[in-house]
Amino acid sequence: PAVTNSVGLLSDALHNLIDEATLLSTFYAYHLAARPASQTKTFGFHKAEALAGWINAAVLILITLMLMGDMVHRLRQPQAVHGVAMVVVAFAAALGNLAVAMSLRASAGQNLNIKSAYLHNLGDAGISLAPGVGGFVIARTGWTAIDPLIGLGIGVAVLLGTWRVLKASTAILLDDVPDGIRMGHVVDDVFA
Repeated sequence: PAVTNSVGLLSDALHNLIDEATLLSTFYAYHLAARPASQTKTFGFHKAEALAGWINAAVLILITLMLMGDMVHRLRQPQAVHGVAMVVVAFAAALGNLAVAMSLRASAGQNLNIKSAYLHNLGDAGISLAPGVGGFVIARTGWTAIDPLIGLGIGVAVLLGTWRVLKASTAILLDDVPDGIRMGHVVDDVFA
C-alpha cells in the first residue's frame, strides 16, 4: 500500500492482517476454553472464545472507522495512486486468500469452524480483487476517486460482518437468552 498510495489496498491489507490475528487469538481461546475449571475459575474458561471474538471485533470496528475517515478525506482531496501496482498487489492478495481457502477445502465438510474459515477466505479472495479492479480503472482512466470508494465499500462490508460478531459475543458474555427462546414460554412449559 505504501508503494501504491492506495487506501483501498490498505483497508484490504488491514482486514487480512486482523483476520490472521483473529485466527491466532481464536486458536488460543479454543485451547484455553478446553481447560478445566479451577479454584478461581469455577465455571472454567468456556467464555474465552467469546471474549476473544469481542476484542477482535471491537478492534476491527475502531480501525475500520478510522480508515473510513481517511477515505472520506481522500474523496475530498484526491491523491495520486499507482494503478498498475494496485493490480499486482491485489492479485497477489487474492491468490493468498484463495490458497488458504483451498488448503481448508478438504476438511470444510467435516467441521463447521473449518467450513466457516473456508468460506470466509473465499470471500476475502473476492474482496481482495476489488482494489485490483480499482487499480485497473485508475491505470486506464486516471480516475483516482475509485480508490477511496472501493475502500469505503470494503469498510462497510467489514463493519456489517464485524457488528454481527460483536453482537453475538456480547450476548454470550452477558449470558443473554438465546434467540428464539421466550422466557415466558419456558416458565409456562416447566410449570405446566
